[in-house]
Amino acid sequence: MTTLMCECFKWAIESGVKVVNLSKGRDPSKLRWRGREVMFHDALLMSPTRRGRLISRAYDLLSRRPDIFVRLTELLAVIGGLMDLMRLEAIAFW
Repeated sequence: MTTLMCECFKWAIESGVKVVNLSKGRDPSKLRWRGREVMFHDALLMSPTRRGRLISRAYDLLSRRPDIFVRLTELLAVIGGLMDLMRLEAIAFW
């Protein structure tokens, strides 16, 4: 255990924190603290701004349709390659 982790535990105890998440996964070293595993579920919190709503909708779409995510990744790779070519042409031109 690191010094930072120990200091975090000391702060948590002094502050009255009752539960500490040691990290995800089953690790035998965590069982010495308490042999009870608590399951947590994922949550998504979005910003109330237009940008936050847009990103949330895009995340929702991409998580429901992995095929779109693959196509988008491929498209971005192609665009990135084209941008590199444009930079090289601009440098060669000057």
